[in-house]
Amino acid sequence: MWKSVGCVLILLLAVSQIASCGIRDKVICQNLSLFYTLWKEAAFGMHPNRVERSAWIILNPAGSYESREWPHSEERSKDIWKGYIPFHAVAIVHTHPTIADERPSHCDLLTAKKFGIVLYVISNKGIWSVDPIGKQTKQADSQWYKPGSCD
Repeated sequence: MWKSVGCVLILLLAVSQIASCGIRDKVICQNLSLFYTLWKEAAFGMHPNRVERSAWIILNPAGSYESREWPHSEERSKDIWKGYIPFHAVAIVHTHPTIADERPSHCDLLTAKKFGIVLYVISNKGIWSVDPIGKQTKQADSQWYKPGSCD
């Protein structure tokens, strides 16, 4: 009897660990295709000129998210927004080249603080966020784009 209880316990632990691998951040989950598109447009972080791709995440009046991609600046290791911040913008998402740190940079932190919104960073090692008070969180591992990540 104890062997079967032990097996059940091990199975329950394994299932709970698998379930904990999913992405819980609703901004990421509701915009996963955008995150993937930006990552793909940046050559999955391996663009020879280290270009980054960015977008605004906007909360519309109906309570769902929309996005507005930034024009491609083609600058090395940065992307530039020119113009007004979209009304109801709640986040910025952008890519980092594989050669860069996977975590939000100091400039990313300052941007999140300046605009009072969350900033997401997509890298080859996963997705990170930094909030306006400077808290950095790893939101997803390197398998974030696989089916079932947001289940």
